[in-house]
Amino acid sequence: EPTCYLCHRDLYNQWSQSHHAQSVTNPWLQDMYNGTDALGNENVGPGYRIDFPNEVGECADCHAPTAALKAPGKTDLKVVYNRGVVAFPIKIGYKSFEQKELERLSGSVDADGVHCDFCHKIQAVEVNDRAGVNGSITMHRVKLVDEEREAQGRLPMMFVYGPYDDVINFSPVSQTAISSPMVASYNPIYTQSEYCSSCHQHQNEHGMPFMDTYREWEASVYNEAGIECQTCHMKPDAGHGEGTFVNGDAEKFWTPVESRDKSTVKRHDFVGGAEEMVRNAATLSIEAVADTSRLMVKVAVKNVSAGHHLPSGITIRNMLLLVTAVTSNGDILTYTGTERVPEYGGVGPVEEGNFAGFPGRGFALVFGDDEGNEQVMDWQATHIVSDTRVRAQETDESEYTFDMPPGSDKVEIQTRLIYRRAFKPLADEKKWEMTDLSVAEDTTVIDISKRLSRAEQKKELSVGTLIRDFLTGML
Repeated sequence: EPTCYLCHRDLYNQWSQSHHAQSVTNPWLQDMYNGTDALGNENVGPGYRIDFPNEVGECADCHAPTAALKAPGKTDLKVVYNRGVVAFPIKIGYKSFEQKELERLSGSVDADGVHCDFCHKIQAVEVNDRAGVNGSITMHRVKLVDEEREAQGRLPMMFVYGPYDDVINFSPVSQTAISSPMVASYNPIYTQSEYCSSCHQHQNEHGMPFMDTYREWEASVYNEAGIECQTCHMKPDAGHGEGTFVNGDAEKFWTPVESRDKSTVKRHDFVGGAEEMVRNAATLSIEAVADTSRLMVKVAVKNVSAGHHLPSGITIRNMLLLVTAVTSNGDILTYTGTERVPEYGGVGPVEEGNFAGFPGRGFALVFGDDEGNEQVMDWQATHIVSDTRVRAQETDESEYTFDMPPGSDKVEIQTRLIYRRAFKPLADEKKWEMTDLSVAEDTTVIDISKRLSRAEQKKELSVGTLIRDFLTGML
């Protein structure tokens, strides 16, 4: 909420660029909810309101929680958007009580999505599969008399929860309550992953886990090691804390001499499926063996830094592994294996990023419905078609076979792992602009002549024996 900008400038700026701040205004979300495309055309591709024209759904319970507090499970996300973005845009900075009341009554702040005044008023979270304020979150919002404080020339008082156990609201010197606008209270849940489960753990009416990130973490080694969601997604950063008005000694609130150590101030950009965290989230390794007629390649993808499945989040997220083999003459080897990029990798010209059918593999949670459709949306899902995502600290292995052209001496094997925020056919249909994020790349060269001479020295191996030994790890 822009009022917080007055004293927490850097934190506000970080939050304003985050997906939390855009949880209502995100155009992809609006397109999925309303059934529109990026150009505003109606009835294009999937849309919740297309399938359920007489229902508003639970989307706002997480995406517009302060609006949904008034009517959990019954809040129209499009109305929230129109009210807060089109009709009553909010002001940044200090606001009179009248201005605050206008914005509150109009609901303009609700379009700020998951904002400061919501997150820091959460008293408790019950870990379940309910959506946000519709059964998972307990709020504690104290209504204090702002008019009286404003008449005295004082800022309105704000009660908030936070992660620090050294906050002071009573002066041991004057034996009186401190008159700063912040009434802060320590709540340990702000340092625990259970806090995040309130919106990052949800099932639809058929029990399909279309947001399962918390359970993935809960079953991982990260949970066992005490590594919480906040550890990775809200890393302390001294360079990001300079504009924060935080102080461990509340007696010096207005003249902060001994500010809190900036290296302990958590970042509030909540970095998730962005380049900063996606790059190097997984590693690639290649093993290969060949003779004069065939090349066998084994590729291992390891989830090395995500504390949940890779990818995670909403089920249109996906990764693609692309495998190519090229001779020293520049010839691309003919692929004869069965492992191929699935249809959600995109059908069409390769120069447009369409890789379906290419040697490789897809990583995603794919839902189906009762009519036999696949890659359906979360609200349509009745069963899981496939789940090829890589668990935390686990490895996925896949194998690829290529024909070797006559006279080849060296072959370069190229592998690339990319992350996409949506299935390519869906992005094309919705006319969304989507950039592939590189997760990992690896290249290796195999010298056929050297491999053959070494094999001949050991024993004469047929192609079938060579391949069998390779697959069983004997070579």
